Amino acid sequence: MDENAIAQIAELLDKRITKSEAVIREELGKVEKNLNARIDEVEKSLNERIDTLDKKIDTVKEELNERIDQVEKSLNARIDEVEKNLNARIDEVEKNLNARIDEVEKNL
Repeated sequence: MDENAIAQIAELLDKRITKSEAVIREELGKVEKNLNARIDEVEKSLNERIDTLDKKIDTVKEELNERIDQVEKSLNARIDEVEKNLNARIDEVEKNLNARIDEVEKNL
């Protein structure tokens, strides 16, 4: 092979490599574009699901707060009733003890 033939082969190889690099870069660009589009789709979908969960959580919080308020109201009413009954019992005991003390004082 003469130098001219070798130079032509080298030039052909260089052109082929340059063309291959261009094709590879183009394919990589397409892959990157597709992957970015897919990532955007996944992000959007996940954000929508998270938004839905946030709404459900807010609803559950509201329901639980309502239930807590109901329980608190009910328990406060029961405590008030117990306090009323205990005060009535204390008044009754006080009245009976005062009556006994009055009885003892009379007999002295």
